[in-house]
Amino acid sequence: MIGPGSSLSFLVPSRFADVRLLGISVRALFKELLFDSSLTYQLELAVVEAGNNIVHHAYQKNGKYFFHMEFAVTKKQVSCTFIDQGKSKDFLAESHTLDPCVDPAFLLENHRGVCLICEIMDEVDYTQKGKNNILTIKKNLPES
Repeated sequence: MIGPGSSLSFLVPSRFADVRLLGISVRALFKELLFDSSLTYQLELAVVEAGNNIVHHAYQKNGKYFFHMEFAVTKKQVSCTFIDQGKSKDFLAESHTLDPCVDPAFLLENHRGVCLICEIMDEVDYTQKGKNNILTIKKNLPES
């Protein structure tokens, strides 16, 4: 059984089909952590949206690149950390001046994935370290 201290690393080609395979993999992990089926679907969606944003925006749909996704579990939460070296754009910084879920100007730019990720996850953070773009999304574990 997956539990506190468990972690997995994924190396994902920057192709939408491979992001989908990542989604299927994390769905199984979320189910193992006892999230109900509705929340498991939402968590899978958040992971797939994050991966798709890397493929689309950071690597501009160029399938020759890869990104990492680290899945880790503590006693209180699960985290997925995405690391890429593509083109950077801090969509979260933009959301500080606009509400990405209701501001029509933000939605017109087709950033609905950012809205979904922020609504589904309990914590969302983006940083840059050197050439690395790092997006960390966290969800609190259900209380048993």
